[in-house]
Amino acid sequence: HPSKIATIQATFCAGSRVEYKTKYPHGIAHFSEHMRFKGSEKYTAKELARQIAYWGGEWNAFTSEDMVSYYLTIPEENIEKGFQLLSEVVLRPIFPEDEIEKEKIVVAQEIKMYEDSIQQSVHRHLFSGVFNNSLARNIIGTEDSIKNITEQDLINFNKEFYFNNYILAVGSKNNYANFVEKYFETPGQFISKAGLIDSFYSDNFIDRFHKEGFKQHSTVVAFGSDEIHNLQQIGSYEVFNYIFGGGADSRLFEKIREDLGLVYGIHSNTNHKLDGSLFYVGFQTEPNNVDLVLKAIDEEINKMSQETPTTEELERAKNNLKSQYYHSLDSSVGVISEIIDEQIYGGKNDLETLEEINNTTSEQVLEIAKKVFSSNKYTVIG
Repeated sequence: HPSKIATIQATFCAGSRVEYKTKYPHGIAHFSEHMRFKGSEKYTAKELARQIAYWGGEWNAFTSEDMVSYYLTIPEENIEKGFQLLSEVVLRPIFPEDEIEKEKIVVAQEIKMYEDSIQQSVHRHLFSGVFNNSLARNIIGTEDSIKNITEQDLINFNKEFYFNNYILAVGSKNNYANFVEKYFETPGQFISKAGLIDSFYSDNFIDRFHKEGFKQHSTVVAFGSDEIHNLQQIGSYEVFNYIFGGGADSRLFEKIREDLGLVYGIHSNTNHKLDGSLFYVGFQTEPNNVDLVLKAIDEEINKMSQETPTTEELERAKNNLKSQYYHSLDSSVGVISEIIDEQIYGGKNDLETLEEINNTTSEQVLEIAKKVFSSNKYTVIG
């Protein structure tokens, strides 16, 4: 990728879904991600941090339901050090007992931070109500479950889910296959864990819960079904979402923000995971506005399900989506993310999706809308 900054990312199918219904404590996938930066066979935690800073690099990691990724950006001329240091973290970690106990305190603070977030709480209620599989539990675990994690748990989890089964993606100007072989050894055959396990969408329900100290309600309206799950990574689906609520010029935004003035922001999107997907609309507003917003959303749903979008709406959506994809393709991080999504979710690459977006018709958008809005509907108000 033509940039002076190179990106390296190692991704494992070791997200929170793999710990579901196993002997491992809830939250170990996320906790294992934290612990990989706490020392390797060659470096202490502080030495790792100072080394990456010395060479001008930045690194971080994330755990989702489906994957754990470790990534760094570094000046192209220092890329070999990036390969070396990242390999220490992902392939040769140690789990010192004193670091484990300190990190338990850190993660407990992270848990409290999420519990203090009204938006996080709303989404957690939504997922625990809709699903009875791995998605019903949060990624991070609980304070009690984190306290039960031992060094042996981390060692066993590492052996079971990390050994020789990962994607190493590199975005750089040159081919560094020699550094891949030198620092990451010969990669094995990557085995994606794709495919629903215990797929389940509950019957319709309304959930409402109370937290003190907030002036606005945080609300999510979501739709879920296996059909929505199968619509992912289809160009016409993205066009539908952009027109309905995915853009700042979408129908929801123009009606509820601009015309009615009931919200500061409103947005639709899809939460797509290997074990299930939800199409959702999220907004925050004062309590006495909630019913008005829900009524306006329903009105826009009815219009979207009964009438094809105008030619102007269709072309506007296509042009904005193309712009988003071009921005992504201009970034080494974006290119790497595409590679990883292809491997794990089995979807089309960005260029194929762009072609589908270009070829989307108004009739296809209407058909997608009918499928999405005929699914189970859930509302959570916090």
